[in-house]
Order: sequence, then structure tokens, then C-alpha cells
Amino acid sequence: YRKGMSLANTENYAAAIQIFKNVRIRLKEGHPKKAVWLNNMASNISKADSFDLALSFINEAISIDSTDNFFWGTKAEIYGRMGEKEAFFLWLEKALEKGYDFIGPAENPMEYLQEEPYVTYFNEPEFVQLRQRFETLYPKLEM
Repeated sequence: YRKGMSLANTENYAAAIQIFKNVRIRLKEGHPKKAVWLNNMASNISKADSFDLALSFINEAISIDSTDNFFWGTKAEIYGRMGEKEAFFLWLEKALEKGYDFIGPAENPMEYLQEEPYVTYFNEPEFVQLRQRFETLYPKLEM
């Protein structure tokens, strides 16, 4: 898993995806980090435009733990990277309803929102509405 994440961080997605596939096969049911690892792998796989595979990973993570709002946010991000605007907003709304706060790898939500797919949709009316509706989750965001 760590080797795959390291490769993904260097944008060597093809090699990372092969490792992720092997990790997924070897992850045992009940492994305490299985859902989190599937989520992280799904996010990186989607950055390589392997969307069907990414969706299968994130759907498995959500089936293990449907309460984790980051998993729902990852699903939204995958659809956003796919250019599926309606699905992006649908899943983003679900993530926000579960408490998703946009604080991913960045400590500052505004930094995170300057990354894809958020930057693409930031000024879309649907996104403005969602930011206004859920502004209490992230009061530091400039509306």
C-alpha cells in the first residue's frame, strides 16, 4: 500500500494502480484500515483517469463504512474528474450532509478547493448554493 501511495505521489499512476490492485486482492475482510485504504487508492486511481476502477474501489469502501464523509467526498471527486457535473454535485451534497468539510490533504479548505475537480466547479451556481447552504461547516471559506 505505502509503495503504491509513494508512486502515486510521484504521479507514476500506472505502477501505483498495479500495486493497488494487488493490495485490494490481499486485504482481508475486517482489516481495520481496509475502507480507508480503498478510499485513498480510489482517489489516486481517478487521477490516472481510470474511473471505472476508481468507482469500484470507492463503492467497496462505502459498502464497508457508509458513515465516513470522506468516502462520499472521494466519490464526488471521482465524478468531478470524469466531468460528470450532475453526479459530482449529487455526491458532494451527500458528503456535505454527512459532515464533509473539504479539508483533505491541505490543512486549509481554500487550498484544497483550488485543486481539481473543485476549481473547475467552484463558481458554478450549484457549487455556490452548496457552499452557502453548508457554510457553517467551513466558515473560513470566502463566499
